[in-house]
Amino acid sequence: MDLIIDGEAHKVNNFVDFLIENYAEGGKVYNFELIIKDKYDKRLIDKRINTLQDNLLIFMNDEFEIIDQSIFNDYDKFITGVGDLFTDDIDEKINKETYKNQFVKYELKVSDGDQKSDFSFYYLNLNS
Repeated sequence: MDLIIDGEAHKVNNFVDFLIENYAEGGKVYNFELIIKDKYDKRLIDKRINTLQDNLLIFMNDEFEIIDQSIFNDYDKFITGVGDLFTDDIDEKINKETYKNQFVKYELKVSDGDQKSDFSFYYLNLNS
């Protein structure tokens, strides 16, 4: 598959890994286009869309968790929900005043030549 960045096509095997490794500045919204090249790309992208659409991907303690993104609109729910997933004290890594500025939003347009669709997801790195 190709990931279009600033008008240039970049061949990627795993667009999620590529995005979170290269475009993960907290508080930013990134817009990209994915071009499906074959049925394998389509299968992988469809799977990622089903898993990540409107969800929050959290990285902490060298592991990933996916939760409903609506949880982060309420700080107390967020801290409780994420705290249940990880053993560390989550409030040592994030605070009420700045926590929304730590999220990264990805908005992607997906095209296979005939069909186009959009999807988005959020990412939060609490590993640092």
